[in-house]
Amino acid sequence: MARLAALLALQNVLRPVRFSVALALTPLVDRMMGALQRRFDISHNKAFGVMMFLLGASTTSAFALALTVATQMNMPTTLPVA
Repeated sequence: MARLAALLALQNVLRPVRFSVALALTPLVDRMMGALQRRFDISHNKAFGVMMFLLGASTTSAFALALTVATQMNMPTTLPVA
């Protein structure tokens, strides 16, 4: 129970940081969507869909790579339950 409370407290502390990072990345995402729209001559909605697909694919690939590396190094891949 203490671990859960610590995790919730950490999430609340990091919330302003996450919000600031999202605001900082907004112009980059706008430029990338504009480039997709111009290059492939697609609508804003389709460009958004492509961006979300690419984000999901890259996140999944990075997680799979991290899990593979952790497994090869004999690192625990789950948190101990106590």
